[in-house]
Amino acid sequence: MTIKEYEIALAAVCAWREARSEGLTGMRMVLAVMANRAHNGGFGDWITVITKRGQFSSMSIAGDSQLVLWPLNTDTFRLLLIDAEKFRNGSEVDPTNGALYYENPKVATSKWFIDNIRGNPVDHPIVARTEHHVFYK
Repeated sequence: MTIKEYEIALAAVCAWREARSEGLTGMRMVLAVMANRAHNGGFGDWITVITKRGQFSSMSIAGDSQLVLWPLNTDTFRLLLIDAEKFRNGSEVDPTNGALYYENPKVATSKWFIDNIRGNPVDHPIVARTEHHVFYK
């Protein structure tokens, strides 16, 4: 497996863990956040963006219930792998309007996120929504 293939697989697993309840649209939006972070600097390369502690809890926080879940080889996951490659390569349109952060406000507990992102609408305005997630610049 090449590094590129590893990054694509890792991104697809992360998006599945983070937003499978939102369907393919929501998972694609999470991929867009990864792409925005990796392509716009300040967050690191793809692997760092996905695995750095605190960026995506389902990939980096011990005790997160999502950390042990793995997607089945379904048609949806196969599509997600294709989308992950497109976002990684920069060939997919961003459905989040440049979002760098997102949360499910019904379950979010991170004081840092609440204080610095949700609580700072001037620097981090809401740019997109799904049924359960809010996306911020």
